[in-house]
Amino acid sequence: MTQPIVRPAQPSDLSILSEYWYDRMALIAHQQASVHLRADARAVWEQNAHGWLNDINTRAVVSIQQDEVIGGLFVRIGDDAPGILTQQSATVLALVIDLHTVHQRQGVGRILWQAMKAQLQVDGMTRLYAPVPTGDMLESTFWSSLGAWPAERGFGLDI
Repeated sequence: MTQPIVRPAQPSDLSILSEYWYDRMALIAHQQASVHLRADARAVWEQNAHGWLNDINTRAVVSIQQDEVIGGLFVRIGDDAPGILTQQSATVLALVIDLHTVHQRQGVGRILWQAMKAQLQVDGMTRLYAPVPTGDMLESTFWSSLGAWPAERGFGLDI
């Protein structure tokens, strides 16, 4: 299998990324009775993602393998994490990976993070805050594996 490539996210990527996001949220909702998805949840996520792409403070990358989008990472720069007073921080808006294919556990998240980290360093960011949806063990494990520490409703990571 060829190594995925990373490029900036484009509006044409959002439909498949919203599907991946919805699949993960549906899994969490199935595991936790307290989580309920709106009927239009996928459309709302996709609309938000379009806004992110138009925001000059948002950085967004996707991973491509064999001409297929297999994951995406969206980060807003300049947002202060709760309790941290710095203008050199960034906040993850979404980490989305196709969970139904061979791409799961193939390092797609790390590849996306490495590309995003390089962009954030160019932007002068020194810290990342990654909120994690309640019950999302995959994302919790991912950020912990990068050396992130627990923070309010998520993780903090030095860049």
